[in-house]
Amino acid sequence: MYKSLGVTFTEHPIPIASYEPEQNITCEEIRIKFQNTSINEANSTYYWTFGDGGTSTERSPSHVYAAPGEYNTKMRVTSPYGCIADESKIVEVVIPPFPEAKFSQSTKIVSIFNAEVSFNNNSINSTSYRWNFGDGNSTSEENPTHIFDKVGINKVKLIAFNSANCYDEFETNLEVAPFFIPNAFSPNNDGKNDVFFDGTPVLNVNSFDMQIFNRWGQNIYTTDSFFRPWDGFMSNGDPSPEGLYTYKIKIISVKGKYYEFTGSFSLIR
Repeated sequence: MYKSLGVTFTEHPIPIASYEPEQNITCEEIRIKFQNTSINEANSTYYWTFGDGGTSTERSPSHVYAAPGEYNTKMRVTSPYGCIADESKIVEVVIPPFPEAKFSQSTKIVSIFNAEVSFNNNSINSTSYRWNFGDGNSTSEENPTHIFDKVGINKVKLIAFNSANCYDEFETNLEVAPFFIPNAFSPNNDGKNDVFFDGTPVLNVNSFDMQIFNRWGQNIYTTDSFFRPWDGFMSNGDPSPEGLYTYKIKIISVKGKYYEFTGSFSLIR
């Protein structure tokens, strides 16, 4: 404030114009937030040009661009007293490349009790993932391993996302085969079907219990390991006679699910 010959002069500061573009790019739109960091008096006004024909008079506007590219953006600050300051910046709008989802798996078919499958993620241009295994389970791991416990065809899907949340999907089928129990065996030491039941392929279970009964319902063999199948001999070492026998097999899977199988088979000599 100055005084001269009875006249008072008031000096008002010139605004300092500044702003920072903040990109928020999604698969649906390219939105830039222009964060106003200017130093200016209250009740100042603003005028923005975004380089694509768009304008705004907000203090910190957001603007949606139709396409990526370089845009010459400008802001003018005008104080209540007519003082003006300008600032301009080149805004480079970049969209990340679209993702391509793809994966391979360790097998296309598994047994219900040997159903651990590894998945190798071969996606490109992606930063995050969502797997659905077709049995109600899912994960966001990049290269997961999953144990299936439901017989049937499972549709395994991978959804791959890029940094803008654009996504692509890839899906394959995985067959989970039922538990196969033979209906006959021939313990004649010829190297083929000499025992019941040998657990082939090797089972991946928490527990296994098998009981064998003769035609009169007598328990003639019990084992808690599929590595110790019945060889067709009685406890006294005599060979069991040909005929029809029954079994009861109880299994608890690695996921804690209980299964019970009963049926009959023939011993052939």
